[in-house]
Amino acid sequence: MDIKRVPAVACDQTYDVKVVRESIVLAEVLGAGTGYSVELEGPIDGTWLDCYRRLRADSPSFFRFCLEGHKVLFACRASDAISDVGMILRILDTLVERVNELAAASAPRD
Repeated sequence: MDIKRVPAVACDQTYDVKVVRESIVLAEVLGAGTGYSVELEGPIDGTWLDCYRRLRADSPSFFRFCLEGHKVLFACRASDAISDVGMILRILDTLVERVNELAAASAPRD
């Protein structure tokens, strides 16, 4: 059996979407009442959006995050402390990092 090495295919598309924590504001979240809105910065295209929707749907940890344009909305309970919001933002950071990785791996190759 002849085994040949195949060169790795480099992906030209990289994604570096980030959560802009300084942009967090109180927001009204439909059906949930109180919540927050935080902006995302970076290239959000169809591939990134598809990956975001897949990861969000596949994980109960990510289900609370609703993407609207370049903003993410999430609900909080009235009893949530500011430290709880910080934890939620860390979960959102994780989601965005995973979406960036999956989108880069899923991007069409030339």
